[in-house]
Amino acid sequence: MFTIITKFYLILAIYILKVLCIQTQGQQNSTQILQLQSQNSQEGSLFCLQCQLFLSKIQSKNTTEFVRNIASFTEFFCTTFRIETKKVCKGAIEENAKIVIDMLQKRYTDPNMICPLLGLCPKYYDEINIEDLIKQIEQDKPIVNEYKKEQKNNDKYNILHLTDLHFDEKYKEGASANCKDPNCCREESSESTEKAGYWGYVGNCDIPFRTIEATIEFIKKNLTETLDFIIWTGDNTNHFIWEQSLEDNLKSTEQITQILQQKLPKIKVFPIMGNHESFPVNNYDFGSQREKYFNQRLSSMWQSWIGKEAAEMFANKGFYSTFLNEKVKIIAINTQGANNGNFFLIQNPTDPGKMLEWMREELIDCEKKGFKAIIIGHIPSNGDVLELWSQVYNSIIYRFADVISGQFFGHTHIDQFVVYRNPENKKIKNVAFVAPSLTTFVYRLPTFRVFELFKENAKVVNYIQYSFNITKWNLNGVKDINQVNFDVDYVFKEKYQNIFGNDLGNMDDWEKLLKEMKNNINVFNAYAKSYNNQNQQIEYKEVDQKILCGLEGTQHLQEECMGNRYKKKIIEYIYGNWFTKKN
Repeated sequence: MFTIITKFYLILAIYILKVLCIQTQGQQNSTQILQLQSQNSQEGSLFCLQCQLFLSKIQSKNTTEFVRNIASFTEFFCTTFRIETKKVCKGAIEENAKIVIDMLQKRYTDPNMICPLLGLCPKYYDEINIEDLIKQIEQDKPIVNEYKKEQKNNDKYNILHLTDLHFDEKYKEGASANCKDPNCCREESSESTEKAGYWGYVGNCDIPFRTIEATIEFIKKNLTETLDFIIWTGDNTNHFIWEQSLEDNLKSTEQITQILQQKLPKIKVFPIMGNHESFPVNNYDFGSQREKYFNQRLSSMWQSWIGKEAAEMFANKGFYSTFLNEKVKIIAINTQGANNGNFFLIQNPTDPGKMLEWMREELIDCEKKGFKAIIIGHIPSNGDVLELWSQVYNSIIYRFADVISGQFFGHTHIDQFVVYRNPENKKIKNVAFVAPSLTTFVYRLPTFRVFELFKENAKVVNYIQYSFNITKWNLNGVKDINQVNFDVDYVFKEKYQNIFGNDLGNMDDWEKLLKEMKNNINVFNAYAKSYNNQNQQIEYKEVDQKILCGLEGTQHLQEECMGNRYKKKIIEYIYGNWFTKKN
């Protein structure tokens, strides 16, 4: 739903700029002229000055009425062609219209960008050559020894990974579970024969908060004696994105924070936001003070876990780093800087918040000091992200593959892993673990993982995946959060027997696994069973190349794996290339 509405706005981009140009009227402002003259290295260029003045007037134009008209038109289009119901079209478009149009106005009427493109003014920005940037990142990669099996110390951590909890505070047992809206199981959901169960519904519904309570109670009762830390990678609010508010979204995160602190008070949590925490969904502005209140609220919630210094950094930047122990650093990245649905990036997609530059510096510091690093985030690099960001991220992972012990993401609601390769010989150099969701949306069993890591270097040893059989517990009539249980779906190394050795840090073992998945339908089906969720039993007769290629670290590499040439999407043309101010 949201992707289609996004496309509407992108298609309208040229039309919007044209109308803005026609509507621009008024007298030239003398102060504005002086400011532009001071920026212009060719003060005698009349055409340059006129171009800058014209575009500056467009930039300064109040777009309130224009936004209203565009929103009405898009809403009419969305409703008429039955892309969504009227209330969904109206709510989603009204939330996003002003951001989209304002960002298009700022980027594509920027005098310092457009006038040089027209050949009327000296160049103000330089386009960043991504290939050159990647070479720069990778040029000092050290030659390291091959994988070492032995550990000086075999002590281990047990780390719980929670992601995509997505609870709905208005979930109602008995409500329609199959409605006309993208999300159901509320009192107002249109009628159907399918009804919402007490603990949830495996379909187009989020879970009630009591299912989160039951999850935490199960963890408290069965896992706390051995549990050391929790990684929590975001997306807490419901999927009713057309009727949300910032306060409602913050309240969802606050409720989960409070129950974790109350029920598991001795266990430290390392959280990071997803794409649903901000408002509107996906939108987060790295280039202004717009997110100051949002960041500060989350920072204050999480300070007792991550420490004052990390909390202050999150309040200022929206991302942070802290230590798991004296030799292992947690690097928590805000993947809103990569999100291809974040309309604020239209104005400038270039390494938002300089987060990748910061991440690289953190990893350089770890390398110099002999530390290891764990990266946590929400959207994996091969998912709903801008391709240029993904390519740079991949190059950093390759460069510091021997420093990074693990990457942990969510967002897809699917059981996956992602491989990162040497760009020359295509050998796997690092792996990201993408965990499935706790929410049932869409057609998922609530799931979480417990990873086993070596304390010495945070190398992943193994993991156990747990799931909650919603249908079974709905049918047996149990309504006590203390009496329901999660089942063990699988233990990773047992699932892929005779492939992995002492731990999951040997990249040769991952090469072996991918080879087996490609050539052995039984091994492929073992992966596909989890990928498609335990709830949906699909037995493949032959390997699905799309699933196999989905393991690659960027969309470009996925297409290459499929034997296709990567084609830029419309959205990538609108966001444009990375650029920097000319020296």
